[in-house]
Amino acid sequence: VRRAMEQENKKARQAAKKDFNAEVRQLVQFVQKRDPRVAAHQKKQMKETVEKKKHETADKDRKKEEQAKEREEKKEASRLADEERWEEVRAAKEARKARGEIMSEDDGDADSDEDSDEQVGYFCEPCRKRFQSEK
Repeated sequence: VRRAMEQENKKARQAAKKDFNAEVRQLVQFVQKRDPRVAAHQKKQMKETVEKKKHETADKDRKKEEQAKEREEKKEASRLADEERWEEVRAAKEARKARGEIMSEDDGDADSDEDSDEQVGYFCEPCRKRFQSEK
C-alpha cells in the first residue's frame, strides 16, 4: 500500500514539475517578445551572420580568381618553355644544315641523282641520333 502511494505521489510531483517548467517557458517567451534588448540582440546576430556570409563569399571568389590566375600563369609558362624548346630544336637543325649534316628538302631534290649511290641517313631530332634505315 505504501509503495503504491509513493508511486502515485511521484507521478503527481513529476506532472506538477512538468507543468511548472511549461509555464516558465511560456513566461520567458512572453518576456522575450516584449523586451527590446532581445530584439536588438537578434538584429545584431542577423547582421553578423549576413556579414560573415558576405566575407565567406568574397573569400571564395578571391580564391577562385587567384587559382584561375595561377592556372593561366602556369599555362603561359608551359607555352613559353615549349616555344623555347622548339626554338632550340630549330636552331640546332639550322646549325646542322649550316655544317652540312642535314640536307634540306630543296637540296635533296636537286642532288637526288648524285645521292642515289650513297646510303640515305636518317636523323632523329629529339634523340639526336643518326640511323641508316627508316625503322
